[in-house]
Amino acid sequence: MLDKADNEEATTSNNGNRRNANMYPHFQIVTDQIVSNLQKLLSSTDASFLKKDMGASPTITGALSMALCYINRVTKLDDEAHIKPRILVLSVSPDSAYQYIPLMNCIFSAQKASIPLDVCKIFGEETAFLQQASNITGGVYVKMENRQALLEYLMMAFLPDRYSRNYLNLPSQDQFSVNGLLYAQLASGQQQTIQVNDANKAPAIYKNTSNYLKDEKKSGLKARQGVFNGKRFEYFKGKRGIDAILKENYAKVTKGDKTPTNREEAFNVLNDLGKFGFILRVDRGESIGGKGSPRILQPNPVQEVKEDGYYMWIWEGSQVKLYMGAAALVAVVLAGVLFPLWPNFLRLGVWYLSIAVLCLVGVFFAIAIVRLIIYVITYPVLPRGFWIFPNLFEDVGIVESFIPLYGFDPVKDKKSKKASVEAKPVTATATTTATATKEE
Repeated sequence: MLDKADNEEATTSNNGNRRNANMYPHFQIVTDQIVSNLQKLLSSTDASFLKKDMGASPTITGALSMALCYINRVTKLDDEAHIKPRILVLSVSPDSAYQYIPLMNCIFSAQKASIPLDVCKIFGEETAFLQQASNITGGVYVKMENRQALLEYLMMAFLPDRYSRNYLNLPSQDQFSVNGLLYAQLASGQQQTIQVNDANKAPAIYKNTSNYLKDEKKSGLKARQGVFNGKRFEYFKGKRGIDAILKENYAKVTKGDKTPTNREEAFNVLNDLGKFGFILRVDRGESIGGKGSPRILQPNPVQEVKEDGYYMWIWEGSQVKLYMGAAALVAVVLAGVLFPLWPNFLRLGVWYLSIAVLCLVGVFFAIAIVRLIIYVITYPVLPRGFWIFPNLFEDVGIVESFIPLYGFDPVKDKKSKKASVEAKPVTATATTTATATKEE
């Protein structure tokens, strides 16, 4: 038998708590130490500090709560369960210890409702809380490597389905400003929306610069035809645009303003045209037809000025001529409807004009038949087929269709293997150089 004093010493810990006979002594020491430190922390903590912490509620919790309530209200209206709701969080701030408990409550609510929580980390370090939220709910977590490609990240990783887009709670027009939008059909079949500034609100100097560059006689900048989203647009190479700005004729456009004197200053002018929505950087694709036909244009994800880049005109300039043409078209239609009321001399003039047009069409068909006959006759005689007006049926302008006057078929290599091995690199180099010179 042990006396009472020994019994009390064996069942009491150092901090006054009663010892547990079923706990390992070393674990009891650790537990006592933790409890003791917590007691010291609580006794040394000011009440005002606790009140301040309790009031620090993160805004992300309220946003998630509102999103969950909105999803709950909309899904009740969807009887056929077409909607597959998701929540997307765009994160730019680090984690905060005060947001853990309320944030986890929202995450568990989303998990219970089978609502994935997607996270796009735009700026800053990785966030552990949102990573847990995405993992628990089965969402997608993506950290952006290039912030300039935000639109591409959102479209490729977080694009909602077509049915759910009808229920998106979008901001009203008075909450944001969209000056201009371009819709581009990508090669993958998706449609990309490109926001551009309204060029009509740009300073007058940039409008005059655009008019100068679009005037080939003054600037010497030759624009090519391209196909962008099923429509034809003109585009040019950045190097040629800089050369046009450095010409003496551009000094008449700037007038009192500073005229660029070097390539760096001309580079800045071209860059400002892109910022104000006059031009858009594009990538060239394959031709839509044969030789000389327009190329397919695709928007470049990095909108910056480079000498070897291609830039498409999205500013159409003054629409006065377009309106005048539309009015003239309406006048012609009305005049045709009132043809029975025309005087005799006007009817006679129209008759002569129609005969002249028919003669021109007949001449065109005659040229096509004659050139085909000449080709058939010269094909067995000449090493290459001889054509009159080789560009007659190409996708070019009316004048270019009759230039050059004649031409031959491409050269066909019929040399020996040894000769072809020696001549091929030279031919390829010459062809590449000629093609590059022509495209520039």
